[in-house]
Amino acid sequence: MLPTGEQFAIGSGSYRAVVTEVGATLRGLWYRDRPLIRGFAEDEPMPMHRGAVLAPWPNRIGDGRYEWGGRSHQLPINEPDRQCAKHGLVTWLRWSREQRDEKSVTLSCVIWPQPGYPFLVELSVVYRLAADGLTITLSAANRGSSPAPYGCSIHPYLVAGPQPMEDWSLRLPAASFVTQPGVSNSFVPRTMSWVTRNSLGPPLATSATSRNTGSSREVSARMAIVERSSR
Repeated sequence: MLPTGEQFAIGSGSYRAVVTEVGATLRGLWYRDRPLIRGFAEDEPMPMHRGAVLAPWPNRIGDGRYEWGGRSHQLPINEPDRQCAKHGLVTWLRWSREQRDEKSVTLSCVIWPQPGYPFLVELSVVYRLAADGLTITLSAANRGSSPAPYGCSIHPYLVAGPQPMEDWSLRLPAASFVTQPGVSNSFVPRTMSWVTRNSLGPPLATSATSRNTGSSREVSARMAIVERSSR
C-alpha cells in the first residue's frame, strides 16, 4: 500500500499526469517528459501540500478562529509554529473514484460536520488532459441545512523551466484579483482589497475561488496548466 493510496495515471498527446487517491493530489504533470510541476515520488507522503486540493479554506486562519452566522468557531491548529489552521480539511482524506478514462479522472469526498467546521459539504474534482494541457475543475455542494463558509484552491508547485526564475513570467487573464498589501508573521493577510482590470493575456495557469454563503448551493473553481515555451 502506497502512502498516497491508489495512483491514477492519465495521458493525452504529449501530456501525462498522476493523481492520487489520498487528497486527490496532483502528484506529477509532464509535457514530453519535462515536468511542469514539482511533484514527488509514489512511495513518499505528500510534502508541503504539494499538488494538494485546499478546501474548505486555502491559506491560513489565524489562531484557527473565525466568525460565521453570529457564532465563533475554533479549528484545530495544524501549523503550531505560526498558530494557524492551514489549508483546509481534505488533504489527508481518501477520495473516492467516480469516473476514469485514459484522459481524465473524477474523485469525490465529503467534509462531515466536525468541531470548528460544523457543516456538510460534498466535493468533486475533475482532472482532464487534452492537447492544450491539464484542466482541473473543483466543485462543492452544500448538503447541509444552513449556509456554509467555503473557499478553495489548487496547490501545484509550477516549474517554468531550467532558466532562472527571474527570466520567467506568470500571466493570469483574470477580470479581477485580490491585493494583499501585507501579511503577519503567520502569513495571515492583514488587509485585502479587490482590483478589477482587463485580461493580462494567454495563461500559463488560471484559477478562481468561490464561497458558498447559502444563496448558491453549488460552486466551482477551475484551473488550467499548459506548457508555453518562450522560444
